[in-house]
Amino acid sequence: MKKLLSVVLTLLLVSLFTVYASAETENVAIGASYEVLGILTDGDGKVHYPDENGDSLTNNVFAQSASYSELEFVGLNITSQETSANNGISEIRLDLGKAHPIVNAAVSCSNLNSAGITLPAMITVTYSVDGQNWSEPVTAEYEVDTPADGEVVMAVASIYAEARYITFQLTHATNWIFIDEVQAFAGDISNPEKPEESNDANTENGGQSTSAPEASQPLGNAPDTTQLSTDWIYIVGVAVSIAALIAAIIYRTKKK
Repeated sequence: MKKLLSVVLTLLLVSLFTVYASAETENVAIGASYEVLGILTDGDGKVHYPDENGDSLTNNVFAQSASYSELEFVGLNITSQETSANNGISEIRLDLGKAHPIVNAAVSCSNLNSAGITLPAMITVTYSVDGQNWSEPVTAEYEVDTPADGEVVMAVASIYAEARYITFQLTHATNWIFIDEVQAFAGDISNPEKPEESNDANTENGGQSTSAPEASQPLGNAPDTTQLSTDWIYIVGVAVSIAALIAAIIYRTKKK
């Protein structure tokens, strides 16, 4: 009987470790290369709110506030040549270097209405293994239902597929969108939550100013840099393991 109980406990520990490992995800976008469409260059050749070092969006460093003065933010404007030619949609095209099993893709956005910076009206994500055959667009959902003015907000799209290339399409609600980080989390894609396909949508943006946002004091807090998780899987695994352990103890007691 002792031998049987020992075997049961060993199996429980192995099962628990496996469940915990499957719940972990890794941001494989850190240090990845990307291309941005939508940075505004005026008639004098001045670039407004550029990507300072060409790595701001994948250096895993978030802005400390929602203010446009934060150098981690890259400003995208609806009147930029690239966005204007793309029906008012700015894009961030991410190359992970190789295919990964991607669970979620995320983008961090400033919501600073007082300075003319708003969250995208819509964010859709497409992905590809080879850069030629692309998925249907998946709509990213904001983690906050009613974002406050001065808040940095994360939008997350469920993918559950192999991907090397990920494109974020950001539809402008107003002139300015400010992004400080994009992420792609690799993990267990064996049990996907089937993402809903997005509907085509066009946002009217007539009569909007092309001026830079007005100055404001830094507001809000940057989001945590902790990875997106599926901790609920781990919790269920713990509960099942405890229940099995109790059952084994009861069985052993009755045998005495």
